[in-house]
Amino acid sequence: MHPPKISVAVNIRRGHGEIFADEWYDSSRNSGTIWDACATTRLLTWPEDDEAAQENHHALTDEICKRTFEKVRSAIAEAFTEIAIEVLTRERKRG
Repeated sequence: MHPPKISVAVNIRRGHGEIFADEWYDSSRNSGTIWDACATTRLLTWPEDDEAAQENHHALTDEICKRTFEKVRSAIAEAFTEIAIEVLTRERKRG
C-alpha cells in the first residue's frame, strides 16, 4: 500500500532552505520559545525587582539568540535543502 500522492516542488533549491530557516527563527521569536530555550541554559538570572536590569537581560538574550541564528542560518538552510532532496527523491521513486 502506497501513501496518498502529494504535490511536491519539482526543483528543491537553497531558497527553500532559507525560507525554512528564517521562518523557524521568526516563529520561535514570535512564540517566545527561543527565549525559553535560552532561559533553560541558565546563563543569566532573571533580575526580579530591577526594571533596568530586566531590560539589559532582554537585550543580552536577544543579542545571543540573534547572533546564534545568524551564525547557523546557512547550515540550517543547507541541511534542510539536502534532507528535503533526499526525502522527496525517495518518495518520488516509491511513486
